[in-house]
Amino acid sequence: MMATAAMRAERRSVGRVLAWIALVVVVPLVATVAMVAGALQLAGVPVWQSVRHLTSHDTASSGDTPLAQAQQALEDTRRKLADAQKQVATLEQQLTASQQSREQLAQQLAQAQARLAAAADDRARAVKEAQWLTGMDPAQAAGVVAKLPTAEAARVIAAMAPDASAQVLAALPAQTAAALMAQASGVAAMNAADGSGNATDTGNTSG
Repeated sequence: MMATAAMRAERRSVGRVLAWIALVVVVPLVATVAMVAGALQLAGVPVWQSVRHLTSHDTASSGDTPLAQAQQALEDTRRKLADAQKQVATLEQQLTASQQSREQLAQQLAQAQARLAAAADDRARAVKEAQWLTGMDPAQAAGVVAKLPTAEAARVIAAMAPDASAQVLAALPAQTAAALMAQASGVAAMNAADGSGNATDTGNTSG
């Protein structure tokens, strides 16, 4: 009991000492600092603004470090690089499609040129054969024409003069002559169209 009472008395004594120190030292010191700061503020020195600036700067600087700025710049660069890669992929797809379209057009042009060349060769051969058959007897010429493929025979008939072709057709069977005459009319129309087109192109070039 006596020990407990002694400890309580000692604690009360220490508390009184601390209170006395706070009243005698701390409170006057705080008051002095406040008075000096107030005097400086009145004198035009921005004490409180400086204190607020320092505290706010310390708080904000934690999220605005060079490392954070570098990380943000790196993230922006990565995003821009990803966008650029997408654009490159899109351009590559468009280039591939354009190349395929150009190759298809080139193939179509080559096929058309081959058909035109073949048609020109057929016409030239038909003209030579027509000249050769014109000097023959119509019956003999009709025998030669009858042995030719139908399309070739029609081209030969179309290339002959009307009176010569009429004599050859008359020497052929009626059904064969009618079929050749119909096809020869179509060949003649195509030749006339090609001739007019070539004449127009020649006129445009000379003009």
